[in-house]
Amino acid sequence: MKKTFNNSLLVLITGLIIFSCRNDNVTADEEGEIYASKLVEIKSVIFSRKNNKISNGNELTELYRGLFVKKTPGKISQYTDEEEATLNSKISIVKNDIYVKVPYNQTLNIDKLGTLNATISFVKAPDNVILTEHPVSKISETVNSMSVEFPVTIKRYEFSHSNMLVGITKYIKFSKKVGSRNSKKIYKIHFKYDDNETKLSNCDLFPIDTKKDAKISNFSFTTDYKHNGPKVNNSYVCENIHSGSKSECSNLSKSIIVTPVLTKDITVNSGDSETNPIEMHFDGGVLSGSATIFNDTSKAFDVGHLNGDKMETGKTLPNFSFIADGSILPDGAFFSIEDLKGTNCNESFKQRICPRDPSKIFKVENQMPQADNGIVFKVVAQDGITQKFYKLIFKNKYDVYYLMEINKSTKKS
Repeated sequence: MKKTFNNSLLVLITGLIIFSCRNDNVTADEEGEIYASKLVEIKSVIFSRKNNKISNGNELTELYRGLFVKKTPGKISQYTDEEEATLNSKISIVKNDIYVKVPYNQTLNIDKLGTLNATISFVKAPDNVILTEHPVSKISETVNSMSVEFPVTIKRYEFSHSNMLVGITKYIKFSKKVGSRNSKKIYKIHFKYDDNETKLSNCDLFPIDTKKDAKISNFSFTTDYKHNGPKVNNSYVCENIHSGSKSECSNLSKSIIVTPVLTKDITVNSGDSETNPIEMHFDGGVLSGSATIFNDTSKAFDVGHLNGDKMETGKTLPNFSFIADGSILPDGAFFSIEDLKGTNCNESFKQRICPRDPSKIFKVENQMPQADNGIVFKVVAQDGITQKFYKLIFKNKYDVYYLMEINKSTKKS
């Protein structure tokens, strides 16, 4: 009887042990997921300048620059070690989620496919784990070191102002097959505007204590600047000197950098509206007989049309196209022409002041005497609210006397 009881107890205990070790509801994939929690653990993610340069160059990719407050100009020298450290210090990791905080930028709209190259560091070196971009990627790398470089693919228009308001998410997958188990671990990288950022309000194109006739050095134009093919910022026939015609200019010394000057002193309310903009101007030279005389070519563009002028064979006329390639704006600030109307922009035989973004190609011609044509624009601060209005005038070398001479010539003919 005692032996029978002991045998029964042994069977019962064995049955309990077998039952407790089995779980028919756990699949091989789920077993892999359980193992995956130990597969890899990310310690940090950083984005560096050295890994995000344009191929064969020393300039930063547009995507990388999009991780910082907007800078004009956007040259590599404008991005410091301190700013890079600040960017990376704000990247946080919560479980399987990586959060990258992006500065507010209303002009953000990158229209090209590209990559952001990240350096991923681990708590401990993974054991031959496969790293890929999820869900589909041609990039696959075996990881067995404490850190790895990984390109995060960003699609066209994915890095845009509207997307950063709500955020975008990219995925990184780590996987490894152990026996029959298919283990994987997916991390999400979230790019979104920094909700705790204090947006900048500086929208001054130049210091407000700048005096009348002072050169605006941070709003410069490089002569014969090559922009997407054609040369811009070229003056009229004075740049193509040949003697014995109206193309000849006196005292011409071609300047490499041309800057406008402040037309009048700035007051408290200057620049507060389109009708009260801060005005700058370029000199246009003075006609003297058949020649155009310049006092200082470093602050002048000749954009007039000389009556009856004929160019020598092989010479070329300018295209009257300009761009402020040497502009320097406060961090976060940008040019805008939103809601600007201009004055007589589409009219003939009147002064024309047209809304134009000076960071993009614009045209100006002066063919009517005493009509100094130009452009009007705004500089808007990073906050998208604070703004100032500016006007840039190209002075006209034609005066009333010239008009009278033209009229006399017309009547005689």
